Order: sequence, then C-alpha cells, then structure tokens
Amino acid sequence: MAKNVDLTNVRFLGFEGTNTMSGEVTGLQRRIRHLSPHCIYINCRNHRLALCLKHLMKEYPLLIEVDSILLSVWKLFEYSPQKFSMLNDIQQTYGLKPLTFIRAATTRWLSHLTACTRLSDRFVQVLDVLDDIYNEKKDHEIYGIIEGLLQKPLVAMILLLCDVLRPLHILSQYLQGSDVNFTYLPFHLKRTTDQLQSLIDSLKNNDETTKFSKADTFFNEI
Repeated sequence: MAKNVDLTNVRFLGFEGTNTMSGEVTGLQRRIRHLSPHCIYINCRNHRLALCLKHLMKEYPLLIEVDSILLSVWKLFEYSPQKFSMLNDIQQTYGLKPLTFIRAATTRWLSHLTACTRLSDRFVQVLDVLDDIYNEKKDHEIYGIIEGLLQKPLVAMILLLCDVLRPLHILSQYLQGSDVNFTYLPFHLKRTTDQLQSLIDSLKNNDETTKFSKADTFFNEI
C-alpha cells in the first residue's frame, strides 16, 4: 500500500507462518484475499528454511551456547565505542582489515554465517582484546565471554557452522532473489544437498578448504 500497489491486482502472497500474517480467518493473507479473491497464498519457503536452525537448537544445546556467545560478542563491541576502537586498533596491529561483528538472528541464515565467519576470522584478535579489557577492569561479563570462547566444542561448532551454512546461504539468496524461478527450484535444492553431502566427505578427510580443518590451530590458541 505504501508503494501504491493496487491490491486487487495481487495474484500471489508470500508470508511467514504466524497467524497474524498467514491466518486463514483474520490473518493478513485473508484480508488481502478479500480484495483479490483469486490470489494464491504461499508460505515463505525462505523463512521456513531459516527456522530450521531455531528448531535444531532444541535438540542440540551447544547451538544455544553458540548463539549466546555470538550475541554477547556483538553486543560488547556494538554498544561500547571504546571497546570497538580497541578491537579496530588490534586488528590493524596484526595488519588486518578491521571487521565489525553483526547480530546473529535465530531466524536468518545469512546473519549466522556472517557472524560465525567473522568471529573465526578474528578469533585471536577478539581474545586479545577481551584479555586486555578483563585485566584492566576485572569485569565478570568479560570473563564469562572469555570462558565461552575457550570451550573447544563451542569453537568447533562455530567453525562447522561456517562450512554448513555456506551452501544454505547460496540457496537462501536464490530464494530471496528478484529473478527466482520455482521451476528450477528442484535443481537448486539438489545442488544444495549434494554440496552438503560432499561436505561430509571433506570433513572426514580433513579437507583444508573447510573452516573446520583449522580447528587444531584454534585449539592451540586456546
């Protein structure tokens, strides 16, 4: 409506699965179909894909810990210009391009991939900054984040997510693209599943192209 689209011309609707948006009685899709009775409602497949991680968390508590540590690291540098400046300074000391962290939203694949990748790419620098902050202020919150990042299973899961989410990131981008064609969706789904199956073999063989292959290097830092 803000774009002055004539709702009577709408032929397809795609919303998330909440009753507010998708309810058949009082949901937004029903209200629009009152104006355009012949339009077809489709539950947003990209949103369903994103929710897979949220459901996995119920079965794998380690994912909850990863989600918590990603959020803690983001908040630490997002809401403190001083700490953010310290992080940038230490990255430059290592001769690295300064990276900023993003918030990992549970319902968004793309954010988790970026959050995990950036944390793994700047793992040593983050630990150095946290050590400096803790030595100066003896902050218990900082100590908790350090303790979390020193847990080998948690670090291994972050590296694994970098590898697993990459093929799903590509699929998610396709589903969100303006030129998406559902005729080719089976092809893209098969390509994604083939990539994930190939990833299993790569992980078993400790393929150096995977992030997970660098786990021992991270453990040595710990």
